[in-house]
Amino acid sequence: QVYDVTKFLEDNPGGNEILLSTGGKDTIDNFEDVSHSSSVRAMMDEYYVVEIDSSTIPTKQKSTPSKQP
Repeated sequence: QVYDVTKFLEDNPGGNEILLSTGGKDTIDNFEDVSHSSSVRAMMDEYYVVEIDSSTIPTKQKSTPSKQP
């Protein structure tokens, strides 16, 4: 799920830094680690943008350093 929290940046009790540093990333684990009230969870609907089809997300490639002669 994608949320646009731009309008919430200044109101976030945890500060805007955490929101800015996690933009564009999967942050569900971070969100779940913090005790959010039911009213906060309900408020998320206001910022909801779209559901992401996880099959369209490219997998991370492991890179191995090239051997230099």
